[in-house]
Amino acid sequence: MDRRKRKRLIEIIEAQPPGEALVTVGQFFDGNDDLGSIGCNLFPHPGLDVFRRTLEMLEAQPDVSAVWLEIYDVYERRWPFSETVLVCGPISLESLSQATAPIEATEVGMLEPGRVSDGLRARLTGDVKILWWD
Repeated sequence: MDRRKRKRLIEIIEAQPPGEALVTVGQFFDGNDDLGSIGCNLFPHPGLDVFRRTLEMLEAQPDVSAVWLEIYDVYERRWPFSETVLVCGPISLESLSQATAPIEATEVGMLEPGRVSDGLRARLTGDVKILWWD
């Protein structure tokens, strides 16, 4: 783990309202080598490189305007933890499921009301889909 990059990521997280931290794919994976930071329930874990490449390819699709990782928790001496990826744009659920198959999300669906805070939802644009790991 790159401790300097972890410190910078935590600064980005702490600059946001409590419980509403969103980070980009690049911010989350830069310096991250902690398999427990995302998809920790997957056995075998596909690896952080697979997660990063999959989400970067998703970001590059013309029907995706943004991909955000919602930070669930920040642990001491570990990388921040995310169990939710929010995908903005008109991408269909079928296309999203196909594009993200390598990272085996427990849930791929529309962002339902009440799933995130109103403040966080206001920061997201357009149709929002969710990838979630149990």
